[in-house]
Amino acid sequence: MERSFRRDMDALQSVFEFMETSLMTYHADRDSASALTLAVEELFTNIIRHARGGRQDVNISVTRNGNTLVVTLVDADVEPFDITGTSEVDTSLPLERRGVGGLGIHLVKQLVENLTYSYSDRRSTISFSKTLET
Repeated sequence: MERSFRRDMDALQSVFEFMETSLMTYHADRDSASALTLAVEELFTNIIRHARGGRQDVNISVTRNGNTLVVTLVDADVEPFDITGTSEVDTSLPLERRGVGGLGIHLVKQLVENLTYSYSDRRSTISFSKTLET
């Protein structure tokens, strides 16, 4: 399943509805569905807030390959930002000793598998997967 969404926080409700429909169609278990939806929310929100240059819609696709769901977000006409290269967050430090930002991407890295980033022709592509519980 695939759909494009306006680059706007008001589109989040439509993103949630798309994810719910996709995850029900592919028979995702509750825990996997929650993790995938939270990861998409975080990444979509980051794209809106931080992607430099983007004015086009954000494309989100969900596919099933055996017992694995694969989610891809494509953001066109933007500058590169490789989320896989971000620094690890030391969550053991007290809040006052931590830098600002990075917790959302840290959370995504904990929730999903095979997080990848590619950039070509001013298109950022973020993909990740989640093995469904049986």
